[in-house]
Amino acid sequence: MEVIAVVNQKGGSGKSSTSTIIAKSIADTGKKVLIVDTDPQGGITSLLLPKPSAEEKRKGIYDILVGEEPEFNVNVVLTNHSNIGDRLYIIPADHRFDLIYSTISPFALKQCLEDFASKNFDVVIIDTPPTVQGITRSAILFANKIIIPCEISQQAHGPTEYTINEVLNLDKTPNIVYIGWQEPDPKGEGLDDRNGRLFKKTFDKFVIGNLPKNKTNISFASEDKKITDNLRNVLLSNAVSIVGKAS
Repeated sequence: MEVIAVVNQKGGSGKSSTSTIIAKSIADTGKKVLIVDTDPQGGITSLLLPKPSAEEKRKGIYDILVGEEPEFNVNVVLTNHSNIGDRLYIIPADHRFDLIYSTISPFALKQCLEDFASKNFDVVIIDTPPTVQGITRSAILFANKIIIPCEISQQAHGPTEYTINEVLNLDKTPNIVYIGWQEPDPKGEGLDDRNGRLFKKTFDKFVIGNLPKNKTNISFASEDKKITDNLRNVLLSNAVSIVGKAS
């Protein structure tokens, strides 16, 4: 079983959309995929499940981590993205998880999910909050591949560098996926060129690919979009290739 943790201390770095694109792309190849939402904001849950009614009490990762067993149709549910068929499931998150996510045991996810997931899924993808402590540390220790989505901006450089160092400190390999990368002009003096050169200098040895930042990618992540041959040959094949390069 492959376990992929998608992490970055920087908020708004594209973790949830990257997790969704990778998960749907892998599921399209015929593999059964489980997404684990460990962000109390529930961003990826809101992308892949309808909003619950006021009366509905949706169960998910909080309930599992406080003692419930993982169970289909209870706290492990099929996403509503029918374009993937019955191969994409999610363990949802909600605001209750805010009570425990920062103090969770480093091995909690592995202990709670490994047996169930290995019996029922080919791939597990863990979407994490903007921190590398608590639940994110638990995700990193459970995973055998760590993907760090990264947009090219001054605000993203420091948190991304910190994330890489924390992953290395846990004896794991960081794999950077740029979001919207454009090759910088070696002599350009604009902000984008300067940022691009800085990121190349700092992160080049960790980079395994690029996911373009465009309407197609955003809509594929957030909508039940029909998978055309063109979409499969461009976006999905790129996402699957990126995962294959991760070590």
